[in-house]
Amino acid sequence: MLRRVGPVLAATVVLLSPTVAVAGTGDIDLPDGGGIDIHGHDDGEPKGNGGGAEPIKAGPTPSPEVPVDDCVIVGVSGDCPAGGEVPGTGNAAVDATDLAKDAYDSIRLDSPAIKMSPQAPAPAIVGLKTWLWLDKGSWSVRRAKAKAGDVTVTAEARPLSVIWDLGEKRIVCHSPGRVWEKNLPREASTPCGYTFRHTSTHQPNDRYRVRVFVNYGVSWRCEGDCDEADGDLGTLASPTAQLDLRVTERQSVVVR
Repeated sequence: MLRRVGPVLAATVVLLSPTVAVAGTGDIDLPDGGGIDIHGHDDGEPKGNGGGAEPIKAGPTPSPEVPVDDCVIVGVSGDCPAGGEVPGTGNAAVDATDLAKDAYDSIRLDSPAIKMSPQAPAPAIVGLKTWLWLDKGSWSVRRAKAKAGDVTVTAEARPLSVIWDLGEKRIVCHSPGRVWEKNLPREASTPCGYTFRHTSTHQPNDRYRVRVFVNYGVSWRCEGDCDEADGDLGTLASPTAQLDLRVTERQSVVVR
């Protein structure tokens, strides 16, 4: 992609591999029946979600990969002159904010991997908290880099929150959540969970449609002969993951 900035200048974009920012355990083996101790402690509403949903901040759809082009345009035709300049020898000042936008557009985000206990297709149970979490690959820092001449701008997307639309209610968690394990004590709690109040029998196919995505905050920093050192690029939303979840009631019989 060729971008003209003042006297015309080309930008190149190089994608960096994701860097994990939050350590956590990966997948776990859940016991038969969904992996939840139905006699465990239920501490009610999820912690850390403010009691309700925050407005969803939709981010732009990432653009296709930008091809690498190290040519610096110094003419007016839009093409490199014969035997033309090498990067860094142009006379034009580089606009760091333009490079930052190129890097922002190059960030690649995946849809999150949904984890819960009980884990679908096992049903959730009315009145018992369903633990919700993401694996560590779904809660990590993503970076992309844009270069022009001797100026390099790196855009960094850092996860801020997870939006869980559970069909019955939408909640916002500000962490990836806690992995449920069967050896946890009864008083164990999670910063991200939900207690269903109604079964899914009134839903299409007797299931709630669960939708999940991650909101990232994006900032940038510049290295080289920069007109600005850093800045903020707002938010970026990941693609949405979804699954169908059945919610049932556990019946009990009292024998006298």
